[in-house]
Amino acid sequence: MGKFLGILVSSIIALAMVEAAARLVLGSPTPLGVLMFSENPFQAGGGGSMKFVPNREIRALSVFGARREFDVRFETNNLGLVDAADYPLPPKPRNIALAGDSYTAGYHGGRPWVPGLRELLPGANVYNLGVTGTGFVQFADLLADFAASVAIDEVVLIAISSDISRRSWQPFVRENRLSLCSRDTPEAKCLAKNSNILLIEGDGSAPSLNARIDAHYAAMPKVGWRRYLSRHTYVGRLFHSRTWKRRSKGLDKVEIPPFTVAALQRIRKQFHGRPARLIHLPEKREVLAGAFSTDLEAAAKTAGFSFTNGLGACNLTVDDFFPRDPHPNARGYEKIRLCVSRALK
Repeated sequence: MGKFLGILVSSIIALAMVEAAARLVLGSPTPLGVLMFSENPFQAGGGGSMKFVPNREIRALSVFGARREFDVRFETNNLGLVDAADYPLPPKPRNIALAGDSYTAGYHGGRPWVPGLRELLPGANVYNLGVTGTGFVQFADLLADFAASVAIDEVVLIAISSDISRRSWQPFVRENRLSLCSRDTPEAKCLAKNSNILLIEGDGSAPSLNARIDAHYAAMPKVGWRRYLSRHTYVGRLFHSRTWKRRSKGLDKVEIPPFTVAALQRIRKQFHGRPARLIHLPEKREVLAGAFSTDLEAAAKTAGFSFTNGLGACNLTVDDFFPRDPHPNARGYEKIRLCVSRALK
């Protein structure tokens, strides 16, 4: 027993020394990120779909403690999609709809990349159906709603691994805090949960934003010791990242849920006989690991989609993402734009 206690104490001291050294070199660990919008950016469309509020300029910020990862503004068009041009576009030989989440909305680098595909595919109308936070179920919903008013010749899903677990959700707002909850969650229960999405108050100046963020961090609920260590210590984050590396390298793959498989089948059935492709883009943790955390290729091909492995095709590196926010930066989105254009030529 005494030997075990000695090993335990020695291990704790060693970990404490590692943590102290890391803080000496890197400073204190950055707090959890906060996403901020100038207003509730979301608006429900037909059939359970989710869009942005139409005809707006929306400000979006990603903040980690005192550090701003990005502070950008993006335009939405007449249909509530991220594009300066209204839809439908003037007729061209090809009409390509790109559905996806925030990676497809693509505003984080300052210039949405999907409208820029039209420069590389001059014979095609490229439509941006990317909406932040959505997954395959709402990809299917939005495609169905969009196709009711705009002709689509080809469907392209721009997916990341996190999309597989996202069900259909709706937004709720209380006290300038935005919560996104599944449609079977009552509003009161949804609003009782902590949310890291805030709406900008006041004039949006730096002092106003800083006060809002400080108040948010101060009000965060207490968490268990494991989550606390993973959020607030370098040692805890190291063990957390090792878990993701095991998952990404195939040692602990994430299974694709049945509702996601059903959404893929629904999309393929609706656009039967028309080209359909799934492009799997890597998240930053997957770039680090060199492998995807889930096998979307098998699911896509089984459902009848062509498949592009974005980990190999897009040549993204860790430097193509923001240091703390998980999204690509301007350089990363430019690589994605070129990569996707090659897949569609």
